[in-house]
Amino acid sequence: MNLLIKEQFEKYYQSKGNWREYIERCSANSFLLESVVNFATGNNLKYQLVGGKENWPSMEWIFQYDTIRKSEFIVRHRSILLVSKIAPFYHLYHEFEVENKDDSAIEPVLDGFSCQPYIRIEQDLNDVVETSYKEYGYTSLNYSEMNEVVCGELFKKQPDIFGSQVTVEILFFHDFLELCKD
Repeated sequence: MNLLIKEQFEKYYQSKGNWREYIERCSANSFLLESVVNFATGNNLKYQLVGGKENWPSMEWIFQYDTIRKSEFIVRHRSILLVSKIAPFYHLYHEFEVENKDDSAIEPVLDGFSCQPYIRIEQDLNDVVETSYKEYGYTSLNYSEMNEVVCGELFKKQPDIFGSQVTVEILFFHDFLELCKD
């Protein structure tokens, strides 16, 4: 396990944890860094806050790119940025959808996702996000780090709301402790 993940885990989830700070951080205002906003605006990217509420451990933004059309080939790209408010972590990944024009298709759309960009502008967004959030002391978590299962005594006592395997993503981007009030 990444040392920073371990430190943050111990801070909030060992024994009683630092729950007062957890609640305060969840209640704090969160915003998209100005450099990321400037990049999106300068490249005519549509972006919006889609996940996380005012009182939640993380915020989620979607960046929508122009649809690519070449004859019958149509592909849509978007990037999703998750930023934790309780720990200095973010996760950026990219998605695509391609219309399936195969006459024998079972699914109308082929899609996928990756932490690796598919097109140049996604790489440029990656670079801006990485540089900007690093300046604020944030660390990027890749797919395997986000899905790493965390073990501990606390999880044996908790109700099985999130399932039997608690991941880094659940701990730092969702309200695992159910302390955030609607």
